Amino acid sequence: MITSNDEIRIKDEVTQAYKVYLRNFEAGDMKAIETSCSFPLSFDSDGEVKLFNQFPIDVTAMKETTGYYRSLNSDIEVIAVSETKAHIILRKALRVKQDGTPIESVSGFYIWIKVDGAWKMKFASAITLKQD
Repeated sequence: MITSNDEIRIKDEVTQAYKVYLRNFEAGDMKAIETSCSFPLSFDSDGEVKLFNQFPIDVTAMKETTGYYRSLNSDIEVIAVSETKAHIILRKALRVKQDGTPIESVSGFYIWIKVDGAWKMKFASAITLKQD
């Protein structure tokens, strides 16, 4: 059982770890993205959970094909924590090109675990919807 102070501290740690992941995702730095992951990483793709030994999305290629620049209005919340596991929801974010043109909205659910003192993504599920 964790105390309310522990819960606040852990939620802050996990939020900061997620923000580092998002910065690396926006930069398309695959090596840095993978430092935020615990492998094998479980990823829900179209209702089928698969295990990956590398990050399942080639963000560099995504940036090239879609023009993805960054995510705006990321509404995330760490909804539950223990000393070793956290659940995060991304209610919604808007992925845009550098000029601000919308590409897609994304919503997700993540499980992060604490590995050797660092928070790492262990499970991810996302839904993306193209923007017109």
